[in-house]
Amino acid sequence: MYPRSKNCHQLDLIISRREHLNKIRTTKAYHNVDCESDHYLVCKKIQRRPKKFHRVKQSVTLRINASASAIPENVSIFIDILNSKVGDCLELNTEEHWSHIKDTTLGAALKAFGKNVRKSQDWFNANIATLQPLIEAKRNALQNYQRNPSPTSLEALRETRRRANQKYKIYANNFCMNLCAEIQSAADDGNSRGMFEGIKKAIGTYTVQVLTTQNINCGNQLFDNLHQLICKCWEEGYVPQEMRDTIISTLYKNKGDRINGNNYRGISLLCIAGKLFARIALYRLQKITEKVYPESQCGSRSNRSTVDMIFSLRQLQEKCKEQQQPLYIAFIDLTKAFDLVSRDGLFKILPLLLSFIKSFHDGFWVQCSMTKTEPRPKVAIRNLLFADDVALVGHSAEKLQLLLNQFSDACEDSRRTSNLNKTKVMSHDNAATSAVTIKDYILEAITQFTYLGSTTSNINGPEVEIEKRIGKAATNVAQLPSRVWENKKLTTQTKVAVYRGCMVSTLLFGSESCPTFTSQEKRFNIFHMRCLRRILSISWTDKVFNNEVLARGNIPSMFTLIRQRRLRWLGDVYRMEDG
Repeated sequence: MYPRSKNCHQLDLIISRREHLNKIRTTKAYHNVDCESDHYLVCKKIQRRPKKFHRVKQSVTLRINASASAIPENVSIFIDILNSKVGDCLELNTEEHWSHIKDTTLGAALKAFGKNVRKSQDWFNANIATLQPLIEAKRNALQNYQRNPSPTSLEALRETRRRANQKYKIYANNFCMNLCAEIQSAADDGNSRGMFEGIKKAIGTYTVQVLTTQNINCGNQLFDNLHQLICKCWEEGYVPQEMRDTIISTLYKNKGDRINGNNYRGISLLCIAGKLFARIALYRLQKITEKVYPESQCGSRSNRSTVDMIFSLRQLQEKCKEQQQPLYIAFIDLTKAFDLVSRDGLFKILPLLLSFIKSFHDGFWVQCSMTKTEPRPKVAIRNLLFADDVALVGHSAEKLQLLLNQFSDACEDSRRTSNLNKTKVMSHDNAATSAVTIKDYILEAITQFTYLGSTTSNINGPEVEIEKRIGKAATNVAQLPSRVWENKKLTTQTKVAVYRGCMVSTLLFGSESCPTFTSQEKRFNIFHMRCLRRILSISWTDKVFNNEVLARGNIPSMFTLIRQRRLRWLGDVYRMEDG
């Protein structure tokens, strides 16, 4: 209101968009009485409605509580339901037969065992049948103490807790001891995959338990129906769609940038029935592949391991160095070796394998000779193969170039490609390797390379490999403080067993083929003693000698462990068949 004209004029405004008018709830003007002013305070209340984002709900995979299969009552219920619903399926076709078995087994398992809604530790699930009554007794004792607090009920509660904690400690120790025995057995047999899977499980990676018919005694009726289904698939040459459907899961390779999809490995997961049928077909093919594989191929073969190929590579380097011969090595990386297999080329190979087998039976004859065995011809090593890990070797850059050209042509015929950025060349002399190319792409010359988990260099020295082995073992030790080293439920014997199964296996991987001096083995032993003193809680101020530390831990020194592994591997080599 102006003082002179006594008229009111609206001076203060709030501007809004037309599409926002329906969101305005109230608008008020407030006059300030503290000062003489013709301005008003204008306030507006707006109710905003945020836009809803459309999210696709992923279908949740139904998981059965596999730990409940350890309770005998649940197993009896499952078998009764299964036997009452599984009937004769001979008149059904393949799809109907599979649907009947799947629906019947899944429904019986859900009624008997229920859904998996909680993740627990592995040792807890394995002993749920014994631990469940203890948990119920502890819960009842707690409820009794809360209703009637007295010294008697308190002592009963403490006794049930003490009894349950004792069982927890026993089962946790047994689980770790069995896991360490599996890791040690895999390491002794040269099974690197089983060894590292056990190490990851010990570190604490949660693994989903899968309930299979092999875990429980389901009776012969279910197995007979499965056998009939597989026989139908084999005779008709047709597999039901759900048995063929796969779930693609990606696994990080623990190297490179996680954002880059090339640093992940994809695996296909089949259902249990699909795995059975695929395993049967694999057994048939494995009988043929042993006759087709070249001697240089050590991947996916029995009685062959990564240690053999690492030893072969180091021997090539050592002999060429002794005889002052140049050596050129090309480490080839195939792009998605198992994912980009040409199906047309693969199907053409199978008829060739069939004719190959027939040739052994058509017109064969036997000749016996009693003369002395002739000396073996010299063996020329040109390639080292372990599955898709390829290494080509030659005494000159020209010979290596010829091998690379032939390998590249073979890859083109089978529609395979090489990852040129990861393909490297290493030379054992001072000559330049810039002339080595693949399709006019100059390969990078390097001085060291990690082949099958073991690092080799152009001077064939173990220093780089020793540094990496100690670093990886120290990383594993740092991942287990709360789960193992500081876990009061585990005994000292169990902690030492975990250390020997997980850490020593990582520390001494490939040590059978790595030539070392005493000074270099001392570095392993220093790390060994440092870890043992941490496990046994022995400080340097206690002034305990190394021999006493080894005696308390009941474990030999690193010098003895290295010699044991080498002698064990030499025994395996001695027992190998001549190839």
